[in-house]
Amino acid sequence: MKTGFKILSASILIAINLVLVAVSSVRAETLTIGTISSIPVEETRVFNAFAIFLAGQLKGDGIDTVKVVIAADINEMASLLKSKQADLYIDSSVTALAVNKLSGSTFMLRRWKKGQGKYRSVIFVLEESNITKLGDLKGKIIAFEELFSTSGFMLPILVLRQQGLVMTRLKSFRRATPPGEVGYVMAYDNESQAVWLERGHVQAAAMAEKDFKDFSKTTIKPFRVIDTTSYVPYHVISNRPGLDAKLVARLSTILKTAHQTPEGRKALEQFERTSKFDDIPDELQREVEKFEPYLNTILGVE
Repeated sequence: MKTGFKILSASILIAINLVLVAVSSVRAETLTIGTISSIPVEETRVFNAFAIFLAGQLKGDGIDTVKVVIAADINEMASLLKSKQADLYIDSSVTALAVNKLSGSTFMLRRWKKGQGKYRSVIFVLEESNITKLGDLKGKIIAFEELFSTSGFMLPILVLRQQGLVMTRLKSFRRATPPGEVGYVMAYDNESQAVWLERGHVQAAAMAEKDFKDFSKTTIKPFRVIDTTSYVPYHVISNRPGLDAKLVARLSTILKTAHQTPEGRKALEQFERTSKFDDIPDELQREVEKFEPYLNTILGVE
């Protein structure tokens, strides 16, 4: 009788342990952070310390791994969020707005990348140019940075579109701009934008105000700003649709308090000198959302 009881007890204990292991394996999940970049290997390294920090903070919440996924463009990023292959998305605010619209994801927090909470773009020409206003760009070419850059493309082109200007992408600055329209090309970095403008390949360029001020100190020919956009949040983090509300709240708490601990500050510093995360101010969110009606015209985002 006792032997049978011992066998039964052992069987129950084994069953309980198997259940606990099964529950543990079910609860142990992976959180995936996404962003957009044309240099995925380098971008993954940028996120590494931040992902390790988050994983450590989420151990008691059923998350055992935090990984990073890099999308090539806005459409791919939206697809990853919709298919639950990415849970969070970190990027500049107008780019994130476009991804949110396509994927159903929502703004979560603001990221102070490189100590900046907000920024704006400038559209500029050579000091000697006779271009004084945006309307003067008709028949001319403007150099942007890259398609998924908020400050180097999305903010300035949306402002130009708001002015009623017809924007046409050209394969090269050697191509002619259709009459009455504004041609644009991608330079893929700020230095090329500045050089092309100095050499007369393009008649205008656009970039973040801070970058413009830095480049203006070293250019051969002086530049002149003809338009400045409104301020928008510099970087933001969004969460995918359907992500557990408790996990979103937990993540929000972790991120908003990360800068208050030595471990958190170190991880943020290694994450492109991020100083903190906080709630997106209402006025800045309203500014970025003003561009939503124009996303379809410029980017095909519906």
